[in-house]
Amino acid sequence: MTNLSAESILEIKRKELNELKKNLDAFGKLTKEMTDAAKDAASILEQLKSDSGMKESELFESFQVPSATQRFIKNIGKEQDTSKVTTTQDGDTQQ
Repeated sequence: MTNLSAESILEIKRKELNELKKNLDAFGKLTKEMTDAAKDAASILEQLKSDSGMKESELFESFQVPSATQRFIKNIGKEQDTSKVTTTQDGDTQQ
């Protein structure tokens, strides 16, 4: 078995860390793209609901949106609604 110097081990770990950072950056970019697409879908869904008078469930069914995607879009829509609410230092909420 070969003994590696501390410097060699640090270099190996540095390379591993850089590779992990690249993967994390790529994952972050994909996550942002998915979140942006879900926000767009939530906005379009709200517009369709008001324009067509259809229920959300009817729209999802008519477009055959998978249930996991429905949940994702609904959750993003809820985040958009609550993002307009702020909390004061006293714990009160404001719009």
